[in-house]
Amino acid sequence: MVDGDRKNDLGYIFTSIDCTGRHVALKRGTFAEKILKKHRELTAELIKEGIEFAHIVARDPEDSRRRSYYRIIINPVEGRTDFTNIKVVVEETKDEYDEIVTAHLVRHLKTEKSEGGILYDAGFAGKS
Repeated sequence: MVDGDRKNDLGYIFTSIDCTGRHVALKRGTFAEKILKKHRELTAELIKEGIEFAHIVARDPEDSRRRSYYRIIINPVEGRTDFTNIKVVVEETKDEYDEIVTAHLVRHLKTEKSEGGILYDAGFAGKS
């Protein structure tokens, strides 16, 4: 799952290129201490898919350095077969990789905000 020894030495679970072409990384500490403690149903693979194949990317209206990635998925909770959404929050850095700061499931998107602006919409990607 880790992309190369150098990245492993830096403490990344993975590095990737998101759906908008930005370089993004998930640190081991963030995954273990911030995400898994509260959201044991999430895997690194689900989070990676959330940024690589997001349906919507929106800028956080309260912090312009942060982007929220939304992807519709089949609920990963054991015994569930309904659809839900994964939300992955990425913070822009001055480093080589922007950093995933959290991820969780969002049942209803009606409480999510778009005032920061939509940065990417898979429904319009590549259309003129």
